[in-house]
Amino acid sequence: MTTPIAVVLAAAITAAPPPRPPNILIISLDTVRADVVPGFGGDAALSPTLTAWVRESTRFADALTVAPLTVPAHASLLTGRYPAQHGLRDHRAHPEVTVPDSLVAKAKARGFATAAFISAAPLNGLGKKLGFDHVDLPGVVEPRAALETTDHALAWLAAQPDRTPLLAWVHYFDAHYPYDPPQVTWRRCPMAARDAAIDLVRHGGVLDCQELRPKTVPQAWWRPCLWDLYESEVAAIDRQLARLRPAMGRHGPYIWVIIGDHGDCIAEEGMHARHATSLAECALRIPLAIGSTLRPPVAAARRDPVSTIDVAATVAGLAGLAPTGTDGVDLFAGEAPASRTRYVEGAGINMPGCQEPVAGAWRGDTKVVFYPTTGEWSAWRRQRGVLREITRFGDLGVEGERLWLDVVRRPPPPTGVLGLPGGAVSAEEQRTQEALHALGYAQ
Repeated sequence: MTTPIAVVLAAAITAAPPPRPPNILIISLDTVRADVVPGFGGDAALSPTLTAWVRESTRFADALTVAPLTVPAHASLLTGRYPAQHGLRDHRAHPEVTVPDSLVAKAKARGFATAAFISAAPLNGLGKKLGFDHVDLPGVVEPRAALETTDHALAWLAAQPDRTPLLAWVHYFDAHYPYDPPQVTWRRCPMAARDAAIDLVRHGGVLDCQELRPKTVPQAWWRPCLWDLYESEVAAIDRQLARLRPAMGRHGPYIWVIIGDHGDCIAEEGMHARHATSLAECALRIPLAIGSTLRPPVAAARRDPVSTIDVAATVAGLAGLAPTGTDGVDLFAGEAPASRTRYVEGAGINMPGCQEPVAGAWRGDTKVVFYPTTGEWSAWRRQRGVLREITRFGDLGVEGERLWLDVVRRPPPPTGVLGLPGGAVSAEEQRTQEALHALGYAQ
């Protein structure tokens, strides 16, 4: 015979709400390449908060972005899909595109309060398109500094009730050219070149697709000077992360993702501060660290081939959300196979030398790049740690030819699309286009 107390207890257990999922914090570091971040080759002394956070994370040493361009990279980060699938392949508003089911939608279905804190105009429309409850945008055409973005994120966090699970995406743009850090740590740039380097970066304009010919700074000094400025921008972000980290911790257990949306080629390949149409490793290789206060720290780096598209499925798995995305994989469900194919692409932009789109893929040690408008191709194979160019098609081998054919058959990225569009545009679109001009993405 069932006692009344047993009946009451059974009813209470049955009616108990499901456990509250952990909070989620996604930190995207715009234009931050892997080798400037501690744990991936960067200087721990300059970025102590990143050092501590990465040390407590699972680090992915072979992570590539899907595109060296802000909007498609972030759309893939939060949907788990390649740009050809989600449709946001450049910096245009694309009102006709409906973004597929995203991590944000999965979180909202579980009762999460969601917020996006965006530091630069190219992403102005993405937060709304992805369905964030709260989208915090810079109020002017110019990007805003990490300090201001963090102020807004902290204010939102302080206003949230403890019982509500949170998903916060905080985007930092400081490391994007032109570099103007609040404090420069000079380590490589000779003293005689410092003032000229700062003046050239601040007033010389963005030379994303033009040859590197600075007249006021000797070429031998140009990369050391740029790198000091770039590294100092990352250090400025780190100082704000020192405020954000404890504030997030006060809301209970949480999952974090620290990721670069794409890298930057700094005085490399005859260019400086170039990424939009480059599929070089300096533009594609990104830092990726994922951790949780519910999991023990993992100090060792994983070396399996991973991509931006894997983050949404991985975070969904850690948070107990419904699976999201069809292209990415849950990185904690097992290691990605070495033979995995990772697709990359670059949209053409409206500047001399950069209108041509480019598509490519990595599989194992082989990289293939294809230019859809001309039909030209290039390929490389890593041998003994060195990437060597393959100049004859016959030297690709059977697997290399299959990879080339795979890339050629994919829908090509758009061509030269980032200039001011013709016809009537909304005020928000006009502001975004003006910001793109200011950042050097169009003439």
